[in-house]
Amino acid sequence: MIPKPQMKTLKMNNGASIVRPAVPRAFDLATDSDHYVTVTDLARYWKVSVDTVYRDIKKGALRAYRVGSSGKIRVRVEDARHYGRPAD
Repeated sequence: MIPKPQMKTLKMNNGASIVRPAVPRAFDLATDSDHYVTVTDLARYWKVSVDTVYRDIKKGALRAYRVGSSGKIRVRVEDARHYGRPAD
């Protein structure tokens, strides 16, 4: 299980403040399962470009899903683990 990130309060120019995670949530393909990650997170984890991940999705080598009403692309951790690491 991933620990809950510490929250950081940010002040806006108009006086309002927002709360967001202080550190981006990290994941580990070896231990995490049954959830989705963004293409950007996966590219950072594999240390490849986002374009490399999208290319592998487009050619069908890596399975991806559109989630939510906005249709953002996510990859299941289990699918990423099965695929391995892309070659540049």
